[in-house]
Amino acid sequence: MTLSTGDHLGRYEILGPLGAGGMGEVYRARDTELDREVAVKVLLEAVAQDPDRIARFEREAKLLASLSHQNIATLYGLEEHEGQRYLVMELAEGETLAERLERGILPADEALEIALQIAKGLEAAHEAGIVHRDLKPANVMLSSEGKVKVLDFGLGKAWQTEEGDADLTHSPTLTGQLTEGGMLLGTVAYMSPEQARGKRVDNRTDNWAFGCVLYEMLTGRKPFQGETITDALAAVVTFEPDWERLPDTTPPGVQHLLRRCLQKAPNRRLHAIADARIEIEDVINEPPAIYGSTQVAEGEGRRKGLSAGAAVAIALAGAIVGGGLVIGLVKLTVGSDEAAVARGPQPVVFLMDTLAPVGVYDPETRSNSGTNADDLNDLLRDLPIVLHKETLGSTWHREDQILKQLPDLIVIHRSAFFHSINLELGFGYHPFDDPEREARFNRVYRLVDGKLMAFFGYVGLGDPQTKFLVYSRGSGGRWPEEDQIAWVAEVEGRFPQLRGRVFTMKVPVGPDGASFRDPDTGRMIRQHVVSILGLAEPDPKQQ
Repeated sequence: MTLSTGDHLGRYEILGPLGAGGMGEVYRARDTELDREVAVKVLLEAVAQDPDRIARFEREAKLLASLSHQNIATLYGLEEHEGQRYLVMELAEGETLAERLERGILPADEALEIALQIAKGLEAAHEAGIVHRDLKPANVMLSSEGKVKVLDFGLGKAWQTEEGDADLTHSPTLTGQLTEGGMLLGTVAYMSPEQARGKRVDNRTDNWAFGCVLYEMLTGRKPFQGETITDALAAVVTFEPDWERLPDTTPPGVQHLLRRCLQKAPNRRLHAIADARIEIEDVINEPPAIYGSTQVAEGEGRRKGLSAGAAVAIALAGAIVGGGLVIGLVKLTVGSDEAAVARGPQPVVFLMDTLAPVGVYDPETRSNSGTNADDLNDLLRDLPIVLHKETLGSTWHREDQILKQLPDLIVIHRSAFFHSINLELGFGYHPFDDPEREARFNRVYRLVDGKLMAFFGYVGLGDPQTKFLVYSRGSGGRWPEEDQIAWVAEVEGRFPQLRGRVFTMKVPVGPDGASFRDPDTGRMIRQHVVSILGLAEPDPKQQ
């Protein structure tokens, strides 16, 4: 049904056409009863005459009409006039993101601000149990004041066939535009792999589309393309985006976020869009010198920085899922004349240990509630270094903050991640008489060892100057040299870039087995720190 200016559809006076979408034609109209302008979408006849689909639309419209958020164009309702079904929606003024992208790539700050508002809208909808299912630039409206509105929210569920139909009609535009290849191809480019396969979808399909939209804003290209619909579908299901197209100044956190959004397996993809919103907020609030394109000055001794223009591959730990370590590679190019960031005149050393000393240290000092890091801080503070302490809890996650400090050396108790979970959750220590308890202990240990590997990958590949000193008693109070060599080989096997940068130290074991605070341990760690960093011991006469 085509309407002209001046026509009336119930109480709505048509003011002019706005465009056409997968479900019908859209018009600007005036609500004569409430005296406000609205958008009216007249449904295609194939839908309007389908009782099952109209019934589904009515059910969904009631839910969608209750969704109110500043970044979502509100659906006012589904109405009928003389047999014609139409949707009445909030009128969002401005240009679509698709129209804006026709003029070229968006600056990073503009792209992130738009992405932040899209994420906020998605977050509100997902919390209400509503999934968009057809997020793309054409469904994002930008106002002249910088406000973002997501259009057609949640209508995809009402548009599709019943749940469980394994076909491509699960895409709203696929059903409505089978004869219009260009429009269909545009929608396919933002479909998640599970949506492309006709499987059931949830909020993670929106998270995928969000990643596609953000990628396109930053690069000016869709992450998945093809000359035909079949080619585009194959790209979505099979290929990876061209990550090299991301600008060198793209913040590492945003690169990591994109890779998480565009994981093909839903169970490895970003699960909550709130995480994307938080990541983008953090990036926006950070000083540009921290995450932008920078140059690291070269100087004497330990002031050697990353050479101008060097590409640094950062292995970001995405998660530990089912005992497996999930790693994504991100490229950070350092090499701008602006906002130079250099290492200071003194090496930066991080001391890392569990935050819960109970059950780890010897009885004489346990009452102090300190950690190995506390004692090492006292032991090393007279050296010409900058010391930081990190105490690890079961939910510890500060790799990014550590990386920003450009650490030269990280001294870590090998079992620190495990001890934090072990002590906070009350797993206890092996050996156990109960086989099930012993098995649970071993499973947890393997998972936490994966967390340590993830830490190596994130920080070690993020800054090629960082070295690691790992100390441990080893299983059963022994860590023989052959086991140390095998363990280092495992780390270097996973991350070849870390060869020659991981050092180990066996902690002397006393009669009671509680030796981490033994003076000999402290002296040995100090000797390793001095040797690894190439320091000179302070002259006692000058102190």
